[in-house]
Formats: sequence, structure tokens, C-alpha cells
Amino acid sequence: MSETYWSRREAHARGERLAPREIAHARRIVQERMRDRWKSDLEDCRYGTRTIAALLPSFDQWLDREIGTLSYRMVQIMTGHGCFGHYLSRIGREHDPLCHHCGDPDDTAQHTLEACSSWDTERLVLAAALRTDDLSLSNIVSKMLESEESWNAVTEFCEEVMSRKEEAEREREEDPGAPCSA
Repeated sequence: MSETYWSRREAHARGERLAPREIAHARRIVQERMRDRWKSDLEDCRYGTRTIAALLPSFDQWLDREIGTLSYRMVQIMTGHGCFGHYLSRIGREHDPLCHHCGDPDDTAQHTLEACSSWDTERLVLAAALRTDDLSLSNIVSKMLESEESWNAVTEFCEEVMSRKEEAEREREEDPGAPCSA
């Protein structure tokens, strides 16, 4: 927003005063440039590509939304950084990326969201609330933006599933008979 400040300062130095609509216009231009730069920077990112790919198609709508706030557990599902065997293995907290809930060889956020049989009931509730069978992250993001009810359905899914995954991880960590983690 420094551009807005400098525009106002230059006008003041000339003995002029910018009208509120001129200031608002300058702010809008600066915000549009910032969004364009941010979007461009995101398109060039090497990390977080799953999350970025899901958000970019709805980027402006996501930023302008008037509903919903992100919870800790929603961010875990969106970024894949949470109690997922894949992530825990990558950061050295588990030996392998195995799903402890269904035995799948690669427990990712998308596996949890879309495929793990342990969350079938929660997934059915989510799919019904969103009126879709497509639980890809990009479709979930799009559906979240449609209504507060959809946003809340995603929130409830994330809170329920991730809290249970976290509880199971704590139990594994506390179990003296469990295989040692990495």
C-alpha cells in the first residue's frame, strides 16, 4: 500500500488533496497488482503444488469470500501437513507412509479425504452436503465457496477425521509395545 501513500504525499506536495474516490481507486489498482503478483508467484512455486492447484482456479473468489475461516485441521487436509503417514514419514516421525487406519501403503491427505475406508461414513455425509462425488481438493475448494453450509460441512469433516487421526497417533506414540517410530 506504499504506492497509495506516495500518491497522496505527492498530491499533498503539489498543494492538492486526493478525493476519497481517487484514493479508493488507487487502492484497488494496488490490490489488483498485488493479487496478480501473488498469483504469478504461486504459479511458479515448487512446493505446495496440490494446495496451490486447488486454490488458483478460485483464487479471487477465495480472497474475496465473506464466509468461513480456516481451522487448523482444515489446513492440515488442504496442505497435507498433519497426521498422514506420507507426511510423518517424510519428516522422519514414521518409518513408512502406511495408513494406520486401512493399511493403504500411502496415507496422504487426499487418501484421507477421498479413499480411506475408515472415514466412509464421514465422507458420505460430506459428499451429500456438497452434492458431489468428486472429492478432489480443487472441487472441495470450489464447493466450499458456494455456501456457508458447504464450508461448514468441510469444516466438520476435517475436524472429525483429523481429531480422530491425531488421537490414534497419540495412542501409538504412548504404546510401549508399538514399533518404534523413526
